[in-house]
Amino acid sequence: MHHFGNMQWCARLLVWARKYDPVGDLTSRLGADCQQVSHVIGNDLNLILLNVLQGTGALVYLLILSLPLGLCTLTICCALFTIMLLHGQYQKKAAKLIQEYTACANEVAQETFSLMRTVRVYGTEEQELRRYAVWMGKLADITLRQSAAYGYWNFSFNTLSLNSEKHFKYQGAKFWKL
Repeated sequence: MHHFGNMQWCARLLVWARKYDPVGDLTSRLGADCQQVSHVIGNDLNLILLNVLQGTGALVYLLILSLPLGLCTLTICCALFTIMLLHGQYQKKAAKLIQEYTACANEVAQETFSLMRTVRVYGTEEQELRRYAVWMGKLADITLRQSAAYGYWNFSFNTLSLNSEKHFKYQGAKFWKL
């Protein structure tokens, strides 16, 4: 079944390559896609590993030390996990859009450069520049939203960490008075 899926993917890729012009388009698109996928995977794996290790270590240590502290940690880890899932879903959507907008911008640029003489004869340089700027504007907008989402994730993580620290100090003071 997996082999058949690869064959379908290759067939769709060849149809796309035949439909949309020369070899440069295909290699440019594949290069951009691979770069974007490696960037997203690297970011996501780093965040997942960091949070799993911190959460597991804190939970085990605090459950041994104090049950209320351990339960507080478990609650915070659940909240962070939920936020991380939402952030991951948004990152997937954003990566798809970035990939699509980059491909469209590259297509406009290649089309303009390949028809440079015609563009100059008819004096449509400004029009072509505006077409390219539209795609680059969309790309900048998505990148800005992606940065804002990461900022929200970072803010949530730091806020929950500070709140847990306050709770740990309060619970710790109660624990040591016993």
